[in-house]
Amino acid sequence: MMPLPEAAYAPRSRFVSIIAWLGIVSGCFATLSGVLIVRESPHLSSFGILAGGIMAVVAGLGLRRRRNWARLSFIAVQALAIVQSFARLVSQPAIIERQLSSSGVSAADAKAAAATLPTMFLVMTLAFSLINALIIAKLCSRRVREEFEAETGS
Repeated sequence: MMPLPEAAYAPRSRFVSIIAWLGIVSGCFATLSGVLIVRESPHLSSFGILAGGIMAVVAGLGLRRRRNWARLSFIAVQALAIVQSFARLVSQPAIIERQLSSSGVSAADAKAAAATLPTMFLVMTLAFSLINALIIAKLCSRRVREEFEAETGS
């Protein structure tokens, strides 16, 4: 009987496994949503949702197998999500105001409704960004990096 390589004995953190499964599951939902949105409205942003979903599934599968490229991809995607959430913080109230106006709500009511949103969006953006920053910090930690190095034999 051949002995198992040393990497087979490397402990696998529960954190990485959970993040991997969350990436896989959310990626599947995003891929399905992307397919449905592309069918209804084939715009660049809808293809972005589809591509993002596929990338999340691939990165999640790579995280499960402790591939360093997947860890780095996940870190990059989390950082991009933080930047994107702050960009939406600026643009979202105006978008919602336009949507309300086009749906038959008076311009004054749409403006009043949109005026209350920046505080709510700020709180949500800060919470979302904090969660993503904590995930990035954990994926960059020495223990997690060593876990990935042990799996790849680097």
